Amino acid sequence: MTLRMPRLLVLAASALGVVLALSGCAPSSTHPPAAAAAEPILRGEWELRAGTDSTGTMDLSNTFIALTIGDAAHTLATSPCSTEPVSVRGSVGAIWVTAPRTANSGCADTRQRQLDSRFLRALNRTRVATVVNGSLVLASSTARLEFQLARPSPLDAALNRDWSLVSVYSALGSEQRAVSFEGYADLRVTSRQSLTIDTLCSHTFETFRPVNGLLEVRGADGVGQSCPGAAQKLEDILTRVLYTDRFVITADAGHMVIANSSHSLILNFTRTT
Repeated sequence: MTLRMPRLLVLAASALGVVLALSGCAPSSTHPPAAAAAEPILRGEWELRAGTDSTGTMDLSNTFIALTIGDAAHTLATSPCSTEPVSVRGSVGAIWVTAPRTANSGCADTRQRQLDSRFLRALNRTRVATVVNGSLVLASSTARLEFQLARPSPLDAALNRDWSLVSVYSALGSEQRAVSFEGYADLRVTSRQSLTIDTLCSHTFETFRPVNGLLEVRGADGVGQSCPGAAQKLEDILTRVLYTDRFVITADAGHMVIANSSHSLILNFTRTT
């Protein structure tokens, strides 16, 4: 089946050419303030850089976890497995955070599920907040979370969201067409250096690093099986685009494109969550 290339992929094809503190302390009050939102000094997107709880140090390698503090309708805890609404009330000093007790996700990675749960428990127990030199520390008698203001990244629009493959485009030749692979693969960018992809034949976890505006593959681990027909054809395409070379990811609110200039291939995704 062939599809005519939409405007988003025209832009992608053009881009393809270009890329040839206070742990253990408690506040004086035991009840949250009446204010519905956090004070302005706490607002922003905070990236978790270190965390400890009663079970030890949290392993944050290849993981992007963030706390976005805005108004009552735009305060979220984001992790590789889920994006959860939370409530933050108070300011520097006494603070109260209300988050789900467990992550509402179907994350297949046991380590990530456990990390999600530990992070959400630590948020719920927070009673003290400090902000020093661009760092936010949320603490309780049993946990400490250290954040830094997140720097913008080209991957931010794709992070911690679920994407479903729609089609694969070949940029070879003058006539550019797409082959439909709708329903064949789901992808999640789990951090600024990793992603997972599930197809009809395999599950793969990949790590990468930014190099001169591109994303260079560092490693890919997964489990899978041989599949007939179009499903196996897609596995071969993914190997060329994602697993053995450099690629670029471009995303907006509802669409994501992954392009590989070496093989002149473009993957087109739509957002599902």
